[in-house]
Amino acid sequence: MTIHLIQAGFGGWGRGWLNNILQSDLDVKLVAGVDISSEALQVVREHNIPSFNQLEEALATVEAEAVLVATSLPGHVPLVQIALEHDKHVLVEKPFAASLEEAQHLVDLARSRGYGQYRLSASPEP
Repeated sequence: MTIHLIQAGFGGWGRGWLNNILQSDLDVKLVAGVDISSEALQVVREHNIPSFNQLEEALATVEAEAVLVATSLPGHVPLVQIALEHDKHVLVEKPFAASLEEAQHLVDLARSRGYGQYRLSASPEP
C-alpha cells in the first residue's frame, strides 16, 4: 500500500526530508508540499508536485494519509493540530512542541482521535 504524504516545510531539514522521500525505495509518494514561502516551494515545483502556502488548502485538494511537519518549531503545534483534526497520521520534527502544555495538548488530541504514540528516530541529511 502506498502512503500518500503531504510535507510541510522546505527549509534546510525539509529539503533533506524531500530528498530522502524522493530517493527512497519505500512505498511513499509525496502528493503535496506546503510552505509559507513561495521561494521555498520552488524545489517542490521542480519535481512537479502540487504546492500550497496553507496546509488546509493542501488537505482539501489532495488525498493523503499522513503529514510530515518539517518546519521551524513555531509551526509544529498548529500544523500537527490541523493534521490531526483532519484525521491524518503525523510525523513531526523534534522537538514537537515548545512547552509541556503544548506537548500535552497534542498528545491528548492524538489520543482523542484514536492515534497512539510512536517514536521514530531519523536524521535526514540537509
